[in-house]
Amino acid sequence: MNNRSFKLNIIVACSFLMAATAGCTKLKEQVIDEVLGSNIASPQNALASAYGQMDNGTFVDHSQVFSLQEYSTDEAILPTRGSDWGDGGIYRAIHEFTWGPSNSMLTNTWNSLNNGITLSLTAISTINKSTAPNKAQLLAEAKGLLDLYTFHAPGPIRPGALPGSSRGQCAVAGKKGSNRHR
Repeated sequence: MNNRSFKLNIIVACSFLMAATAGCTKLKEQVIDEVLGSNIASPQNALASAYGQMDNGTFVDHSQVFSLQEYSTDEAILPTRGSDWGDGGIYRAIHEFTWGPSNSMLTNTWNSLNNGITLSLTAISTINKSTAPNKAQLLAEAKGLLDLYTFHAPGPIRPGALPGSSRGQCAVAGKKGSNRHR
């Protein structure tokens, strides 16, 4: 590399750095659509978010909670009609009990229900910090939603749920006689 191209590269690099640093300013953002950590959210809005998760495909779509409860039995089937109704075999895998951890129906249901649990816990925390006149009612609703999401959540940590664990063993700890999940 000759001396002239080296100097040209240095000048271009310095010019770029000067232009990049000249554009930096102190930006004072006015937050209008989210709650900052120091502000407490409205208990009604936190509860509405937990209710909103119910309509986010969790309970109203045939590919989440309904699919795991009904397609895995003979109560409902989704027959394949032609090559475009197979959906990669995910419904057939649920019906035939050949699904694995990569089945999108199982992971989407798991994620939606855990999101509902998180939103319910956030609502409970927000309501506990509030001074709303109907605090007891809001807290009861949030706890009811938490119970609903927890009840429907797939329970992989149960006796006998994992391969190699027997009915009398805890599937996680492997301890005999741990019956707290029954």
